[in-house]
Amino acid sequence: MARAILSESLTEAVTRAKQEGLHEDDIMNLLLETNRLDTIRAAADTGRLVLMDVRGPGSERLVVPVPER
Repeated sequence: MARAILSESLTEAVTRAKQEGLHEDDIMNLLLETNRLDTIRAAADTGRLVLMDVRGPGSERLVVPVPER
């Protein structure tokens, strides 16, 4: 039930944002950044999670390509 409510809310928010002229890529980037910041906040609240932010300078060296099957 909670997932259905979340899905409905997200669909409505994306629809409204698109009506206001936001591009889908910008909306997705905003959602991803919000999720990233929420994760960092949750890690700071508990102090029990090691988090590596791979979006900082030099992070391109940390990305390992996934081989295709």
